[in-house]
Amino acid sequence: MACKCGSNRIMFIQAHCRDCFNMSYENMDYDGYVLADIGIGSGDDVCLDICLDCGQIQDWRPVTDEVLQEVIESKRYYPKRS
Repeated sequence: MACKCGSNRIMFIQAHCRDCFNMSYENMDYDGYVLADIGIGSGDDVCLDICLDCGQIQDWRPVTDEVLQEVIESKRYYPKRS
């Protein structure tokens, strides 16, 4: 895997946190399993690939406030099936 900056120095991070995941953004707070569909993993694990040269999270997709609110309200911690 190569970053958009051209670097191949990609570090994989996996944090096994079960139901001890906490997230806070503006007026939205969540405690529980890792939320799916926001680009950080799902279920029991936070998973990120980070470029060690530019600091960018790889394959990051913007998440709207509406999507974040819907995921929090539904407590969805496994990806939506198509």
